[in-house]
Amino acid sequence: MQKQLLCFLSDLDECATNTHSCDANAYCNNTIGYHNCTCFSGYNGTGLLCSNINECTTDADDCDPNALCIDTDGSFNCTCSSGYTGNGTSCTDLDECDTGVDSCDANAFCNNTIGSHNCACYSGYTGNGTTCTDINECSDDSDNCDVNANCNNTVGSYNCTCNPGYTRNGTTCTDEDECALGTDSCDVNAYCNNTLGSYNCTCYPEYAGNGTSCTDIDECANNTDNCDVNAYCNNTVGSYNCTCYPEYTGNGTICIDFDECATGSHICDINAYCTNTVGSHNCTCDTGYTGNGTTCIGV
Repeated sequence: MQKQLLCFLSDLDECATNTHSCDANAYCNNTIGYHNCTCFSGYNGTGLLCSNINECTTDADDCDPNALCIDTDGSFNCTCSSGYTGNGTSCTDLDECDTGVDSCDANAFCNNTIGSHNCACYSGYTGNGTTCTDINECSDDSDNCDVNANCNNTVGSYNCTCNPGYTRNGTTCTDEDECALGTDSCDVNAYCNNTLGSYNCTCYPEYAGNGTSCTDIDECANNTDNCDVNAYCNNTVGSYNCTCYPEYTGNGTICIDFDECATGSHICDINAYCTNTVGSHNCTCDTGYTGNGTTCIGV
């Protein structure tokens, strides 16, 4: 009878029948006549009552120094900080410049740093590196163009071009002597006078016009010649000639009466006498002869 009573008093497994008193975050271990409770890893307590352990605040995590520790219920997660890459327990620097995940402007240099990067605008641009705008060197007078050159702004830079009448590379410009180089537009009958950055054209004294077009002046028609009153004026291209009348002698600008009687170049008859006049002569038949002087007949 006693043996039968002992069979009815066999152990009850509280863990299996879920009649234990363990916390939901604890293991239940059955024992003869009772059971033990042990908190799960990540929890702290008696087993009957277990509370979460914050490994992030207790330095119990194994996160990399360059990772963020995020506490979870009964555990934690490690996430690499911005600028680093890895699984959280091991984090290495992320080269934003090399991988193209930087925030630099298209017109800026990217410089990788440990855990981050720096941006610096290219020469010719201004800004904070993440935003860069073109500098207009021409308008802010930061260009190095010559005073005799035109400054033309370009994206990120500028060009210098010597003004018309000057030559060289734009940063240095020297006067171009169009007269000496033959690049002037003066008429063939004009003087070319070089000036700084340009030149002047002046017609020769015997020509009229604006210098780029010169026409012959007819001094004879304009009465601007210096021929003697007893001379013919003959216009030539760019000048004129003076020729004394047949009855005069000289260089054309000075003409003096030619004494036909004295030189024997008259046309009087041998029986007539010659009387010189200005520009001519008269013939008069001798006494005893009659006629017009160039022909005389005895009476």
